[in-house]
Amino acid sequence: MLSAGRRAAVERVGAPHRAVLRGEQLFLKLFGASSLGPDALDTLVAAQQQTYIAELAGLTRLRRTRADDPLVTLLIDAAIAHTKADLELLGTAAQRLAPITERTKTAPRPADTGQEEGRQGA
Repeated sequence: MLSAGRRAAVERVGAPHRAVLRGEQLFLKLFGASSLGPDALDTLVAAQQQTYIAELAGLTRLRRTRADDPLVTLLIDAAIAHTKADLELLGTAAQRLAPITERTKTAPRPADTGQEEGRQGA
């Protein structure tokens, strides 16, 4: 991957996603970051943890204000449980993905030609 493409990939995987977009997105970002190396993975994990902690605080406040509505509190409790589970997963991500990040340290990198991928010099 050329340097411009690599920078774009690092920026994309480093941007945390909102909890409402869970699904496969977190796992795709973890895979992408681990493929870029341990620094990219650490950056993603730290940013995502901060995002989830902030969301937990917001959900906790919302639960207090909606305590009189059992359906809403059930939904909020589910969101809190999912967010806590994702935080726990993130806590082990660097260790569990180490075999992938270690490969990036030993893999040769293509030379940076300063040209966009797919374009040839004139």
